[in-house]
Amino acid sequence: FFASPRSLPVVLLQGHSRFGTSSSPAVSETHPHQWLGSQRELVWRFDAGKGGWRREETTVCVTVTHNGDFDAFELYGQTVSNATLGLWLTRVLHHCNTAKGDSAKFAGLMDLMVCQGRWFSSVRYAFVRVCMLHIDQASGWEPLTPQAPNSVPSNRFFAEVAGCFDAMWSKWVGQAPDILPEVEDIERLATAVKGELGGRLSQRAMAVFDEVDLTDEVLTAFCLEACLCFFNQDLLTSIHSFFKHAEGTFGVSATCTLWPHSIVLAAKGQPVSLAFDMERPIAVWSSEPSALTVSWPTAPGGRPKRLATARWDLNDAAGEAVELRVFEGASAQHHIEAADKALAGGLSSARYFATPDIKIAQERKFHILIRGSSLDHSPRPLSAAAFAARWVRLRAPPFRTARGAKPAAAGPSLDPVEADIRDIPAILSDIDSSWTDRASLNLMSGQKFSGCLHRLLEQKQDDSIDVLVFGVENSLWMGQQFAADMKRIFPKLNFMAISSNWVLGMLQRAQGNIEPKNFAIAPQKFRLAPGAIALALSHSGTTYPTVWAARLVTRVFPGVHGFAMSADFDTVLANSIGQDLTMGSFTGALFSTMAGVRPAEPATAASIAMHHTLTCLLLECARGVAKRSGRSWRFERKRDDGDCELDADEVKDLERLAATLLPASERICGATQCRQTRGSDTYRELQRIGDYVSTHLTEGWYSTFWMCFYVYVSVTFHLPIFSAFWSRYVAEKTALDEDEVTFQLVGYIVAHIDAHLYVFLAVLLMLLHRLVRGRRLWTRFIARTLVVVDSTVNYKLLRAYGSKLGALAFPFTAFKVAGQNGEDHFVHEMTHLAQS
Repeated sequence: FFASPRSLPVVLLQGHSRFGTSSSPAVSETHPHQWLGSQRELVWRFDAGKGGWRREETTVCVTVTHNGDFDAFELYGQTVSNATLGLWLTRVLHHCNTAKGDSAKFAGLMDLMVCQGRWFSSVRYAFVRVCMLHIDQASGWEPLTPQAPNSVPSNRFFAEVAGCFDAMWSKWVGQAPDILPEVEDIERLATAVKGELGGRLSQRAMAVFDEVDLTDEVLTAFCLEACLCFFNQDLLTSIHSFFKHAEGTFGVSATCTLWPHSIVLAAKGQPVSLAFDMERPIAVWSSEPSALTVSWPTAPGGRPKRLATARWDLNDAAGEAVELRVFEGASAQHHIEAADKALAGGLSSARYFATPDIKIAQERKFHILIRGSSLDHSPRPLSAAAFAARWVRLRAPPFRTARGAKPAAAGPSLDPVEADIRDIPAILSDIDSSWTDRASLNLMSGQKFSGCLHRLLEQKQDDSIDVLVFGVENSLWMGQQFAADMKRIFPKLNFMAISSNWVLGMLQRAQGNIEPKNFAIAPQKFRLAPGAIALALSHSGTTYPTVWAARLVTRVFPGVHGFAMSADFDTVLANSIGQDLTMGSFTGALFSTMAGVRPAEPATAASIAMHHTLTCLLLECARGVAKRSGRSWRFERKRDDGDCELDADEVKDLERLAATLLPASERICGATQCRQTRGSDTYRELQRIGDYVSTHLTEGWYSTFWMCFYVYVSVTFHLPIFSAFWSRYVAEKTALDEDEVTFQLVGYIVAHIDAHLYVFLAVLLMLLHRLVRGRRLWTRFIARTLVVVDSTVNYKLLRAYGSKLGALAFPFTAFKVAGQNGEDHFVHEMTHLAQS
């Protein structure tokens, strides 16, 4: 695509890398999704430049991607689960989709809703909206289960009814080929079709109407709805219709072959960012803003060029949808005016406009025009001015991931985990520099954080939460240790570190919220002090429980000072606390761990970077509070005021201790802060230990492989080792006759020995492997368990790291990972498992 886009005038790529949550990883669950797939259908198109309306049979296919969770959908006034929705769609569309995940149902609803210019689909959608009153009506009023019948009228019925609408519309078009009906015209068309239905439909079709008790009023509503769907339900309008009734979080894209140069992107609860280079022109989108900072492929040795020159983020908090459409030739102004004269769809107020960097009167080979709308029940169109206000020009150089990895030209790249480990010293060096540079954003935010902390110390009155730290997984565990350390330094304040999901459970009251029943504080007592600090931790900056918790905390507690820490300053999390690229000044509420994009799931560099950044923040708080308190820190202790438990010497000790991390990391990681390979005794010893530990994990693979090899060879060529040796060598040199009982008895004994070898060969190979690698012979012949015994934060981080490494291993090398605090629960939880 990037190397040779000249073969096609417009190239559209649509995809999504999913993580198997709502369903297992499988081809049928892979994005993009289609429910019906390609279908042949009669389609009416309007083109004022070519004489108005024309009718043709063409292929129709709707394709979608979805990032997030599609929990439920409102049908006929009731909330329907995703699984039940799939059963309903199977009957309504008369097509079964085998995908079990939630995203496929979104594709099915788009197949149902997108029906502009198609009478068959319009009639079907109108029947569902007007003539059906309950989801169980699709299964003959039986409970909707996989075994329930399908009582939705057949496609033949919908085709016959659609034929009546098509015939009447053909008559209208014959009289006025360039007609664009207004509301009154659509009502007259519906009335005309209604008058023709009785005389044109077969008895079988009329019987279907009788079954649904189609009164004159309902028939009028049905005909009008079918006509409205025919003119209004384009891709953008259908997306809006979907979001009016959908529950969950969504970052979606949708395309249809009827509009091959268009795509609709929508976000609600999940981020979607767009990037543009209007000179090429190209538009790309992603759920990760950092993904848009990559470079455009260049010739070997060429200077990297940014993929895009501008960025624009959808408003996922409130919900927003945009349509991108490529027009060929002429000027943007020409295409905007032509689009205004075309069939606009249900969101007729959403008009096309050009991006801010484009001179609309200038002729170009291609143009990318945009229109959009909010996802409210009463949609607000996106204007060119509102779009321009959030338009961000990108000037920084392209970002490179895994900076320690070798370029492809120099040889095979490093394993992502290894590349992250080798990058640790360089990241730590960047962090240290950022906290000593007076102009750095990290130091500015640290000083503001320290100032807020000092004000809390001065005004402390009740037991409200003064500092709330939240995140998930690794970020949460480090946040808990940070809160514990801060509490020891500032005992006067109330620190709390909890999961982002627990924060949402405390503050949300919507359906599906998680209520933390095992937490010692009730939701009614969960309150933050005036001027409290809320620190959100997320390496990626897009962890959605943390993003939404940050939004909710700052909204529920208006006086709270929100801070965020992630791998970059430009993240969704930053936007959630009121700092984005469109702002002209820095708010001093963001911390960067300087780690950048780290796609490896077993976290190393990202965890150490956040840990060290939190350490720097802790030291800045200790220094800052002392400075603002006007205390002399020269060899004196003043602990009686309860503000700070550290004196000057102790702070210096902490600073010296934190400074040892960088040189120690160089010895441990085998690389310098300049990303050069460095050998050390520590690094070599760690590699030796790692090699030794790995032999515990690989012995299963080796023993299984060689055992299978022996079985295949010995059985295929009739060469069991003992039997073959007996029959070919020993028996020939003895005087025994093959018919003698002794000969046969010895043969059975030898065969029995071969049977024992087959049974115990895997164990013997394991013993041989242990002997060669210098390990103890008589340990258990079962799957291995790696037990981490360390402080709480460390064992949790290492347990997650080991578990995710194990998930990447082949089945024969899989292992379990456990961990516990050696000073607390380890003895009670783990030692009873130690056995020979």
